[in-house]
Amino acid sequence: MLLQDKICLITGAASERGIGRACAHLFVEHGATVVLLDLDGEAVARTAQTLGPTHLSFELDVSDRAACREVIAQVLTLVPRIDCLINNAGIAQPLGTLEIEP
Repeated sequence: MLLQDKICLITGAASERGIGRACAHLFVEHGATVVLLDLDGEAVARTAQTLGPTHLSFELDVSDRAACREVIAQVLTLVPRIDCLINNAGIAQPLGTLEIEP
């Protein structure tokens, strides 16, 4: 498989029904090791634990550049490389069409 033995970093992976978590599960099923990042450190740690002991998690606010650099430096002390990045972090608020501002 294309993901076998790859190391994939996924942001926004804490939500139980979210895309990031679904990606993490799918990538692991296909042989990847995942590094999960999310603003909710406890929830993302629980997600990583459900995937198995080789998967990592970090609390991170992706809007903070300095924090991003720091976490990536930490990650690279634990894994030899990052093969894949899924930039999934974000929040959506449901609004009606007339309520959305440019």
